[in-house]
Amino acid sequence: MRNDEIVQKLREITKNGNISLSSSISFQIKDEILFIELSDEGVCANMQANESAFEGWALCLKACLPDLIKKVSISWDPLSEKKEELHYKRFLYRVWKFAETYKEWVENGTLYSFDYCKESTEKWIINFPCNDASVDVESDEAILERDYITNHIEYDVINQQLPVGVFDGSISKKNSIMPRGKSQIDIWALKNDTLYIFELKKDSNKMVGIISELMYYVNIMNDVKNGRINYPQEASKSKYRDFDKLYSAFLNGTIKHIEGVFLTDELHPLILHDVINLINLMNDSYQLRTEDHISYSYKPYSE
Repeated sequence: MRNDEIVQKLREITKNGNISLSSSISFQIKDEILFIELSDEGVCANMQANESAFEGWALCLKACLPDLIKKVSISWDPLSEKKEELHYKRFLYRVWKFAETYKEWVENGTLYSFDYCKESTEKWIINFPCNDASVDVESDEAILERDYITNHIEYDVINQQLPVGVFDGSISKKNSIMPRGKSQIDIWALKNDTLYIFELKKDSNKMVGIISELMYYVNIMNDVKNGRINYPQEASKSKYRDFDKLYSAFLNGTIKHIEGVFLTDELHPLILHDVINLINLMNDSYQLRTEDHISYSYKPYSE
């Protein structure tokens, strides 16, 4: 069963004739294994784009077709010239984390060694806020972020635009390991011993990539929590966007749990079809429960 047949099956199950798969990804279901093969374009694309969001497709298809899919195999061509090196390194990190988190049913179909990621994270540095978030930005999602923060005071701390650029040893353009700049967590919050990471999407932005993006941010911050990625010494002086409170929580070890939250009123139809089943599948990981203490949830923006 390949792309067209899988689409037909998904349309029957969801009763939605508009369901489609990315044409840049080769999907095949054979012997209860979903084979996902990404193109070079997908490997180096923005992680929330349809051609790159393998985590989102894998989870959605497995949640929607549990009788047909027991395992998932991710593959790509590691020998092709990669024009977007930072995106490629982020892709490798994502595959490594995805296979590690769901090792019960995810396998690396390319047999690429992730020794680089395993050995290098302790040298990785993450950037931090160096100014306040602009109140003049009038994009739809920026307005939604500000409104949400204003209306949700139940947290000990809540703020926006937390940078997650990753660098090798020190923060500089030449030391960039993964894309920086716009690579920021939309909204984050602290309550008791939990760090909440919200991935906000406006209603018109309905892509499976919301899953890939949220998982990436959660994994980065979990590596910070566990000391595998570190803040540079100068981060201790930053008080912008309540960063000093987050930094103190990491420093003191008070963050014991991370919860990733899908924050939107409208979801991609494959997610919406059975969001409870999808969330259960995302949380059904021995690694998440016993070692990382990570969980995922869905919260409509309007609540």
